Amino acid sequence: MIVGGRQILGDRAFGIVLLIPAFAIIVGIILFPLLDAARLSITSTNLINIRKQPYIGLRNYQQIFTDPTYWQVVGNTFFITGASVAASVLIGMALALALNAMVTVRGLLRALFIVPWLVPGVVIGVTWNWLLSTETGVVNYIIRALGIASENLPWLADATLSMAAVNGVFVWSSVPFIMVTLLGGLQAIPTELVEAAIVDGATFGQRFRRVVLPLMLPIITIATILRVIYTMQNFVIVYMLTQGGPGFATETLALYVYETAFNSARLGKASAIGVTWFFYSLLFVVIYLKLVDREERQA
Repeated sequence: MIVGGRQILGDRAFGIVLLIPAFAIIVGIILFPLLDAARLSITSTNLINIRKQPYIGLRNYQQIFTDPTYWQVVGNTFFITGASVAASVLIGMALALALNAMVTVRGLLRALFIVPWLVPGVVIGVTWNWLLSTETGVVNYIIRALGIASENLPWLADATLSMAAVNGVFVWSSVPFIMVTLLGGLQAIPTELVEAAIVDGATFGQRFRRVVLPLMLPIITIATILRVIYTMQNFVIVYMLTQGGPGFATETLALYVYETAFNSARLGKASAIGVTWFFYSLLFVVIYLKLVDREERQA
């Protein structure tokens, strides 16, 4: 950094100075709350008398790790995240490939497909709750009209159907983001590479596997990680759709933390659940990055 003809800071030091505001924001909105949650997780703090925070060590972790409900919730969270994100990426990639080939109507279709991504989570949950209603839902009306079922299906009252409904809504809301992101990546691929593969006689599948997919892998990785984080942390859609029911069939860690903290007033236990939730999210991302890195090396 040069001021008045004199160099005050070197390039490296100046770069560090520029990073200080961003680092301060990260510490303030991410690191500090995380450390405070870790502190609360080893206390028996409750919302009735929040000023008293008696230290109890790892007792909260012992309670949640020996609670079958907790492990059911963890399993639900991983299943919803894995299934919905995988389906979203596959469908999003298929739509992106289709739109990339439709030059004339690409803009119009992209605008239409992106609508679900723009809808707020509360609206998504309320709308699909109405659409999937057992007695008055449009989905059941269509199913009966097509002859798929002779009676109404309890989409939000049956454990299996409610899990399918939650996954379906997450896919519906996630596909537009995946599609738009991957479509941008497809349009950035040099046409010379694809044309050269066509000249060499490569089929569509061979071109996709050998040319398109290796170039798209970094974009797919980023899009997938963002959707994993979004899905694992999403509270609104599941709460407005099923509230974790029936029973704990669709309960996720986001709902479980909320209910433990505010319905049961056990802030210390909720903080312990939140800490484990953070590490599960981190583990999910690390494993995915390891798998992607291995695929890139093999390619």
